[in-house]
Amino acid sequence: MSVIESSDSKVASLASQGLFDPATLTLDEMRAICAAALTRVPDHRQQENFQARPLYEQIDIALAAIRVAKQPNEEVAKAA
Repeated sequence: MSVIESSDSKVASLASQGLFDPATLTLDEMRAICAAALTRVPDHRQQENFQARPLYEQIDIALAAIRVAKQPNEEVAKAA
């Protein structure tokens, strides 16, 4: 069983537990369920926020994304 499959089954188990007895879930377990749900839907607001910015900022963001994509992981870690 892969890591993804085991985490999906864990989240499914937590979701089932939350439906039957929500008070038994810890805050971390609730966050895991929410995070799993959010990874399965696209973030439409991100595109809307990007398009609402002035054109010069859109260009700056696009160029920064290209620079980060071209950097090896070690350089990105140092920059952060």
